[in-house]
Amino acid sequence: MDTDTTSIRLFIQLVIIYCNVYHTTSDQTVCSSYLVSGIYGVEDAALTASSTFTSNGDHRPEYARLYHDGLSKHSLSWSSASVNDQQYIQVKFPRETVVDTILIQGRGDLDQWVSTYYILYSMDGTTWTTVTSQNQEPKLFNGNSDMNSVVKVDLLPKVTAMYLRINPRSWNKHISLRFDVSGCYKARKKRYQSTFFRLQTPPSAALQYYLMNESMSTTFPACSAMCHTESSCFSFTFDVNQKLCRGYKTVIFGKHGSFTNEAVHYFVQNVANPSLGFQQLPASIFKYKINEVIQDQNEAFHLCISYQSRLIRIASKSKMETLQNIIAGNTILRKHHNQLFVSGMYVAPQWKYNDGSEVINSVLWSPGNPNVTQGNCVILTLAGLASMDCAEKLFSICESF
Repeated sequence: MDTDTTSIRLFIQLVIIYCNVYHTTSDQTVCSSYLVSGIYGVEDAALTASSTFTSNGDHRPEYARLYHDGLSKHSLSWSSASVNDQQYIQVKFPRETVVDTILIQGRGDLDQWVSTYYILYSMDGTTWTTVTSQNQEPKLFNGNSDMNSVVKVDLLPKVTAMYLRINPRSWNKHISLRFDVSGCYKARKKRYQSTFFRLQTPPSAALQYYLMNESMSTTFPACSAMCHTESSCFSFTFDVNQKLCRGYKTVIFGKHGSFTNEAVHYFVQNVANPSLGFQQLPASIFKYKINEVIQDQNEAFHLCISYQSRLIRIASKSKMETLQNIIAGNTILRKHHNQLFVSGMYVAPQWKYNDGSEVINSVLWSPGNPNVTQGNCVILTLAGLASMDCAEKLFSICESF
């Protein structure tokens, strides 16, 4: 069913189980500190170069990812074949991207690095614009002075591009580098089927905090239509006796299954958008997204809400181990961002998930945790759950249906 107006389809088995609503999503901004090398980074084919050194190992462009640690068969960076100021390495983004930061690093296994460089950008890969200084001359960016330190430079103003190119202008011994870029992109508008699932059990009483709309509605379809037309409405309830419709600016999580004949029906929107980066969690009904931006716990909590999701609840060792394996499988996460905010806070005298519904199982904690002297929020580490200062700036993980 595909029309220009909102369409609703009900599925009934004694009681309403779920309904499909067909509509257009709104643009959402997704940001990442590592658009090249992060867990949602570009494919190898998106990295190309003017030339590639082929003697004594492999120095292909895909080895230019930041923090690339290499294997015995190749070097710890991209290296050019020619050594002159016409060389470059470039990345093609999968979508139009606003770039705000460049991160550059040397070779890692030899004293080779780029000392200064130009930045160029393009929308088509053919016509290029060089980032300039205030005097309109090409801006010379400072690079590295050793083979491992990461040098970060901000682009002011930011540039919007499909392609970004680094053109080395001076170097130590040979042109070799690793790099990444930070920036944001829009998850574009898209027509898709949104499904509201009915929950078997009422959610936490804390749901009232997220109430954004309350109105009289004569029918259930009218109530569901209200929620989907409000951009900030992710869940709703419908009181069949009072004909009262309530919309909420958060995703309601609970059990799906058989139902009692209670008067108030609880529905959650199944809207994890793949373009935001949500992926299926193996052996689970949930989808997850790792947020590659550093935020405190409160900022991470609200970022997940904006994605129509929540901070991920780690309630089993299998779920925790799956996520730990995902983290360990990415060089950026494993080495530099292996502490991530997840659902959980200290509510004296217990540690509970953010909605206050359950106490966190003690078997999930890493050695020496939880410890309120370290902070009142919960993070996931490669050793297990741990306590952390809520004001710390970290990556985080969201989950949705």
